[in-house]
Amino acid sequence: MSEKQDWDAENLGGSWKRGIVNPELAEERKKCTFDQDELFRFIYTEQNYKLIKKLDELCKKHPELTENQMDIYEMTREQAFEYNWKRIHRLMQLMPELFTENDSMQSFKWSFAFNSVISPIHMH
Repeated sequence: MSEKQDWDAENLGGSWKRGIVNPELAEERKKCTFDQDELFRFIYTEQNYKLIKKLDELCKKHPELTENQMDIYEMTREQAFEYNWKRIHRLMQLMPELFTENDSMQSFKWSFAFNSVISPIHMH
């Protein structure tokens, strides 16, 4: 049996690792009465919105950028650094402009989109 089939979402809620959205959260999302993309653009600006969407599409096209992401919680600090540096290296190959554009916020932008890849604080 797969991990998704073993998971009782009704009683246990969602599971990021298993790719299961909490049924209550899914129901609330259906009730949303505002444009979520518009809110995202407002908070992060149009330029950042486009970058994050571009990174999201890149991750869908290149699963090696996000595969085994949940395993990081069970890695040693050294394993986590190695894992993230491999991801960063691959991202540099796929999208070098992300690292070479003259933008002081650029590292924050891709780090945000990659869920704390760059921050050693997250790997203490």
